[in-house]
Amino acid sequence: MPLDTTTPRNAGLAEMLRMIREDEAPSLPRKLTSMGARAADAAARRRTDSVSLRRLVAGDLNAITMKALEKARERRYPSAADLAADIQRHIEDRSVLASKPDRLDRTRKFFAGTGWPPSAPLREPHASC
Repeated sequence: MPLDTTTPRNAGLAEMLRMIREDEAPSLPRKLTSMGARAADAAARRRTDSVSLRRLVAGDLNAITMKALEKARERRYPSAADLAADIQRHIEDRSVLASKPDRLDRTRKFFAGTGWPPSAPLREPHASC
């Protein structure tokens, strides 16, 4: 999805290699926006709409993808295992290493894993006498 599928077909080998080396991949939400009607088809295959699909890929999934596609080796995942671990953290709704989570995200994910706040009150209300 990062590259337009028609461009590499029309380019020669040297141009394709240049694109891989130099061109930055668009973010997933930007790519979905540029896809137009094809984005609606992709969303329909996932039983959602294109706005919801864009929202889904805008956060951690986009950060993971962009880190994996990073041109500079030192900013990419060191190994496929590190990429897989970040994907697993996303699935488990934990903070991923690809993005620097903001305070609200860290707090939300922490409390989601602890079961806090409880649904019942912490203590019984006192009866007025």
